[in-house]
Order: sequence, then structure tokens, then C-alpha cells
Amino acid sequence: MDIIPKALEKAGLQEPLVVAGWSGWSDRMSWNNVIPLGYISDEELACLYSGALGLILPSSYEGFGLPLLEAMACGCPVVAAKEASLPEVAKDAALYMKGPRDIESLAGILEHLASTPDVRRQLTEKGLERAKEFSWSHTAQTTFQAFEHVLEK
Repeated sequence: MDIIPKALEKAGLQEPLVVAGWSGWSDRMSWNNVIPLGYISDEELACLYSGALGLILPSSYEGFGLPLLEAMACGCPVVAAKEASLPEVAKDAALYMKGPRDIESLAGILEHLASTPDVRRQLTEKGLERAKEFSWSHTAQTTFQAFEHVLEK
């Protein structure tokens, strides 16, 4: 299901949908204003996040939600489904859809995000703060401590 292009169309937005990485999300790349980039470098991805209206992640299952953190760390507002790990990762630094396939909900959120600079600014600020709570070194340290704990037993 091509929820994002349909929601953009329903919201009347002219912003292009830029798809980076795996393009298996859709079997129809013929939607208007869709730019499929394929895999790009980390530097290019950071530039995309930094210039985007927002990252849209209507996933019904995510193991962690790394794209949310990447986007927030680049100052990109986040729109996500309130499913799996996504609310735990983003907390109040994202706008949440009613359901991962709810086109009406996503269209309303996108229209609101596009027309309200204060909301984008608030999400950017909250996202930058939330992203600071995660780091690879902290993850490695916590994982190492868990291994030590298990080995001690």
C-alpha cells in the first residue's frame, strides 16, 4: 500500500516524496512527485534529513527505529505510526498517526506540519534533545555491562 504518496496527494501538498534506500516499499514508482534515490551515502542522507519537511515512518513493526534517531539528530521533524518501538524511541519528539495505514490521519498531520512552522520548530528542538539521549558508546557500554552481569552469575 502506498500510504505516503496517497496522503501527500490528499493533503494537497506539492513537496516531493524522496525515497532513499530500499525501494521495496512500493511496486508503483509512478506516483507524482516521487524521487527514488536508492542507496545513498551517510553524508547524503544527513543532507536529506536536514532539508526535509519531515521523515515519515508509517511502520507497523520496527526492531528499534534507527531512522527516527537519524532524522531527529539532523533536525528533521518526525511523523510515525504509534506502533512497536517507535513511540518508545521518539517519545514526544514526533507526531503520531492514528494507525500505520491511516491515510486520512497522515494527510492531516502532513498538512499541519507543512503549514505550521512553529510545530516544525518544536519537533526539531525536541528531536535534537531526544537524539542526545542515545549514542553508540552508551549502547556498547550498556551491552558490555549486561555481558559482565551474566558472566558473573
